[in-house]
Amino acid sequence: MTSTVATGVDTGSPYLQINHQTYTASMGCGPSKAQLELEDLCLTLNDGSYKAIKLLLDNLPSDQARKHTVNHCCSGNMMVGDTLLACAAHNLSVKTVRLFLKYGADPNICTMKTWLGKHILLRVVKDISECSDKVEVFKLVSILEEVLNYQGTIISPEVKANSDPVLNTLSRWICSHDITETTLKTLLRAGIDPTEADQRYGTAPIHIYAMNTLDNPDLTQIILDLGVDVNTEVRQCMLDGEVWNKNEIGRTPLTYAVRHSNSNNVKVLLQYGAIITDVVQAVHDKRIEILKKKVIENGDGMDMTREYNDSNYPQSYKTSLEKSLIIDDLLKKAKDNATTATADVSVDGPTVMKQGEYWSGIYKDGLSHGYGTYTYADKGMYKGSMFKGQKHGEGIMVYPNGHRYLGSWKNDLRDGEGTLVDERCTKIFRGAWFNDKESGPST
Repeated sequence: MTSTVATGVDTGSPYLQINHQTYTASMGCGPSKAQLELEDLCLTLNDGSYKAIKLLLDNLPSDQARKHTVNHCCSGNMMVGDTLLACAAHNLSVKTVRLFLKYGADPNICTMKTWLGKHILLRVVKDISECSDKVEVFKLVSILEEVLNYQGTIISPEVKANSDPVLNTLSRWICSHDITETTLKTLLRAGIDPTEADQRYGTAPIHIYAMNTLDNPDLTQIILDLGVDVNTEVRQCMLDGEVWNKNEIGRTPLTYAVRHSNSNNVKVLLQYGAIITDVVQAVHDKRIEILKKKVIENGDGMDMTREYNDSNYPQSYKTSLEKSLIIDDLLKKAKDNATTATADVSVDGPTVMKQGEYWSGIYKDGLSHGYGTYTYADKGMYKGSMFKGQKHGEGIMVYPNGHRYLGSWKNDLRDGEGTLVDERCTKIFRGAWFNDKESGPST
């Protein structure tokens, strides 16, 4: 793939490794007065300097002049080799990044600093991973969204090769700091792999969301709606010739959700078909045992038994126990439903139900009956509970156009609480359904 950057030179690559000398040589001139003024203003970005930058750019004679100016690579000691766009991002100025992109800044020009030397997406993610201030993280995430949503941004193999740190770094920050799911959706639309596991811990985003401090199931659901396996296991990771995560290998998202008393996530995971393994049950039983002791000792104290606990979102031992008891009920009901569904029925699959349609799961009297997956002739797919050949209970339907519905069914129709999203995981409707139609306002 080729990319023509603001210099007008066809680079033959989506990434132009460029510094001040090569840039000005390609233009046949040295840095202009406007470029040097911009460089100085970018050293200390604030409201005053932003206004000065905007005034300077607005006063240039043409769009071409503005495009040339904003793609200047800095020569100052503090920023040598940086693009102005990268400098604005590093200084947390969302509106300056937006302004530079508006006037033609090319986000695909890499910096030349030896400790960076990366596309701006990776530069921003690096800053996020090293930041501990919630406000600054929010600004960096906003900058990331601006760059990803810019139509000229190219997600090349270099960025995708780094999808592991990109996605996992952001996943952890989203979970810890209550940032909305907008960033996750933006990354997914950009083509980042949602199944990529962290190279050090072996955890994929689905594991991170299952254990998130806020117990927000929306992030979990976004990942699952893309078809990510709800029973994804933690992978083995090697570090210096040794297994780094041996105590976590094989654990599933449900294991982490019960271990952190995340009842909302447990409910969603079970709806998507999470398996209650012996390990899950053992972790849950141990969790309740510990919490009961802690409540007696200090019921209102902060629950420090939750891993990755965030002091910004404290939770008492008493609250954790209440949520774990809810989980206990959810697990028991899920097991009871599985037992009822399998009584006096057979398991086989995939079974041809009619021409072009297949059922892989439990059936009775020649009909799909219980939990399984039904593939339709039009390429649609249903995964969930069936009753006498009809969708009934909880399940997810993936339609041929890419839309997905997760929620309750009755007599083969959407009925009860459910969520419909489009192929990009953007919510269309969330709320009550009756007789296969929306009933009431969307939430």
